[in-house]
Amino acid sequence: MRNAPLSWPDEKLRYAFGMRTQLYTLSTLFLACACASEPTSPAPGVKPIPDGDFDGLTAVEWVGGSDYALHWTASDRPVTVEARAEDGTVLGSWSTLEPGASVTVAHSEVVAFVATTSDGAGAEQVLRQWPGENRLVEVGSVSFRGGMDVAGEGELAVLAGGMHPDIDALIVDLSDPRSPQPVGTIEGVDEIRDVHLEDGILYAASDCACMRGDERFEAWGGVGVRIYDLADPSRPELLATIGGDDASVHNLYVEDGLLYLVSLLDQQISIYDISDPASPTLTTRWTPPTMAGPHDVMARGRTAWVAGPFGLATLDLSDPTWADLTMIQTDADLDHPHDTGAPPPPPPPHGPDGEELVITGFHNVWPSEDGSVLYTSREILGGRLEVWDASDPSHVEPVSAWPAEELNCIHNVHAWGDYAFTAWYHDGLRVLDVSNPASPTLVGSVETNDHSEPPRDKPDIRGAWGIWPYGEYVIGGDTETGLWVAEFHPRVSTRDGIPRAVVPAE
Repeated sequence: MRNAPLSWPDEKLRYAFGMRTQLYTLSTLFLACACASEPTSPAPGVKPIPDGDFDGLTAVEWVGGSDYALHWTASDRPVTVEARAEDGTVLGSWSTLEPGASVTVAHSEVVAFVATTSDGAGAEQVLRQWPGENRLVEVGSVSFRGGMDVAGEGELAVLAGGMHPDIDALIVDLSDPRSPQPVGTIEGVDEIRDVHLEDGILYAASDCACMRGDERFEAWGGVGVRIYDLADPSRPELLATIGGDDASVHNLYVEDGLLYLVSLLDQQISIYDISDPASPTLTTRWTPPTMAGPHDVMARGRTAWVAGPFGLATLDLSDPTWADLTMIQTDADLDHPHDTGAPPPPPPPHGPDGEELVITGFHNVWPSEDGSVLYTSREILGGRLEVWDASDPSHVEPVSAWPAEELNCIHNVHAWGDYAFTAWYHDGLRVLDVSNPASPTLVGSVETNDHSEPPRDKPDIRGAWGIWPYGEYVIGGDTETGLWVAEFHPRVSTRDGIPRAVVPAE
């Protein structure tokens, strides 16, 4: 039985819901850890397809307007394709089309294309599509002022509450995405800014935004990460904490039984073995040799990508004995990509009150599926999405940036399939088609705030902070308005569950 929503105290309710190349080698400790393949969860907005004994519908492409192209692998038996509305109403039926043929369905909402064999011996195969230029469709939301990063798994979402005075994390039930319900909270701990959900375990990072020895650090609890079991989302169970030399953690990432922690305070990345989440074990630490500390990290298998003021770094962790940790570092003065042949205009050297503006390098980084392309964000005034050719990881080259001009500021980017999913602060959630890395194209957006205040004369870090696109729904976190649930419809819905803008080659 699913837990009922919490009974919120009135007082809390009003607040919470109103609102270049060098090579470095570092000896490390031994760790035996099995490498798992990358999980293959359904693409956002694509329903899983039951296994059947015929090979029928493989992709549905939205061509434009009310037109769709149906792609399938020929079958020895006739295959019928029906178009159905969400309520089951049949909108059209075809049984003599050639693969790739176009059909017209006059329907303004989601269309489910259902393939079956005419003899009824095979299972139904279902692919859904959406007839609209904006491919990111708002579904539901939870009002919460002070939210930051967001993560999801199955029917749960967690919104970090780093800016909220009382609630450090909000746990939300998404079983009805049109009416998401808060079912639990984490309270009474230090500010939680970054979160990650993996196998029902929540990893929560707290960052003091301070210096060792100053008053804020002295008042800090000394814990950078807390690990919770969410078997009962209404009562998160604390399994372990990480502190000491990791007393303040800005970002974290989980991959292949490893927990990566990024500390701005100590300018390092710590890597823990979390094969037992209740007993995390430090394996190694890495400090970039030429910079003011890493800012974010993402890992896939035995490769990790690091973003920071120094530029970008790729960490090769493939040695199973962890005898060597190798860093390939790009130049700190690597040219930034641009569209017009001229670099983007620099931000003003000082803010409106005379304060010096800090111009960072890279805020976060995310690789394409094969790692040959990197997508980065730059948290500066006018910060944009930037695209890099990383086919030679030792010499990363700029490819493009979007948009050509930008007043507001991007925060984070995630990439999956042919799309980049971004949280763009004041401009909300944005999805770009990056099937051609040289020419990113906006294909979807959700405005997560009412733009009641104009952007400031320095990076405006209010608004869409985090985005998580790896489930059936895209989840966003906004500092002003809370948690957002949206459905993304890739231009091509495919059976492999990867969001595509181009029909994959047979």
